[in-house]
Amino acid sequence: MLSGIGGFSGVAKNFQLNEKHSIESKIIYKNEISQPDTVEHKFNEVLGYKVDEDGYFTSEFNEAAGIPKDYKIHSDTLKSLVNVNTNSGILKADFKNIDIAKTVGNAYKILSQVVGEDVLNSKESFNKEDLAKFPQGYEYDNKTLKVLKLHSKISDYMGADSSFQRNERTSITTTFYNSSTIGYYSEHKSLKPSTDILNSNSGGKEDINSGMYFDTTKDKYTGKDGNITKGGLLVGILNKNSHAIEGATTYHGKINGLDKNISSQEYQAKIKAFTDLHGHKYDKYSQSLVDSLPQDLKDFVDFARSLKFVGEINVSDDGKESKSLFEIMQEDMKEAQKRLEKLTRQEKRTQKMLDKNRKYDKEIEQNTRKNLEELEAMMKFNAKSVDIKA
Repeated sequence: MLSGIGGFSGVAKNFQLNEKHSIESKIIYKNEISQPDTVEHKFNEVLGYKVDEDGYFTSEFNEAAGIPKDYKIHSDTLKSLVNVNTNSGILKADFKNIDIAKTVGNAYKILSQVVGEDVLNSKESFNKEDLAKFPQGYEYDNKTLKVLKLHSKISDYMGADSSFQRNERTSITTTFYNSSTIGYYSEHKSLKPSTDILNSNSGGKEDINSGMYFDTTKDKYTGKDGNITKGGLLVGILNKNSHAIEGATTYHGKINGLDKNISSQEYQAKIKAFTDLHGHKYDKYSQSLVDSLPQDLKDFVDFARSLKFVGEINVSDDGKESKSLFEIMQEDMKEAQKRLEKLTRQEKRTQKMLDKNRKYDKEIEQNTRKNLEELEAMMKFNAKSVDIKA
């Protein structure tokens, strides 16, 4: 989902080939499975929580997340989610670390509002027919995750999405991954409700270079009958809504509006005030200055220095910086907003054209049916005339 606040991600994409040369602040991927100290321990631990012999988190985790005990989450799923969102490099990683209990709790908060607890409590797993009956999209508050509006059908969602005014406060998304919405306007696809909810643009597998696609471990939530467990529904929410992920954000995560404590605009204003005071020669900042900064500004300085290292900040022939990082960021975001507005206008025009064509096709169908009926009546009349003459 393209958004103005996420426009700066375009800058990061330009540096993917240079990342191995940049100064990266890699977060150690700790919290792997730790073996018990003694044989008395019944459970292993993953990401700080106990797991059973099959790798599913125990009721201890469910209690910490604030979710019912019958929602089973597999540790491999969250290991992949953490890995993709924290270890994809300084130019793409949105988080330094992730609170997996709060994250899964956020997913349940969304799911229970969209689907309803009565429906969720009505059975242990859900088939494709059940999933197709779920609301297909929703609008929500980015920070509180309060669902503001539901869209029952996927066509309703697409109509709302085409005119939705994206901002830092609210977003719109499909409830689960839905491949039929991809290329709907350009390829004239038929819209279908979400049923393959643990799939993704990476086939449901981990793509660490994307900084977003984790391994949904579909087999851990799919029964022999093909039904999806309740835990799978939560993973389906996380698979589509990055605002549900909660933890300590990086510079990139704050710019993308994923921090629950500061908005992207507030963060940008804070950076501008800082650079107006101290200048844009980030590599010339004294260590004492950097050490005195709050963590969010330290993150900015680290990010800015890494860009300078790979030559992304333009320097003129006389050695002076021609554009600051903030100016580059602002220009990129404005350009992304223009592209978004242009795309929205194109989608609206395409939708009107499709609606007009559908109306025209319907008229042709009605006229054809009418002509066939008249022809059939004429043939019957002629047949009667022949019988009379005979």
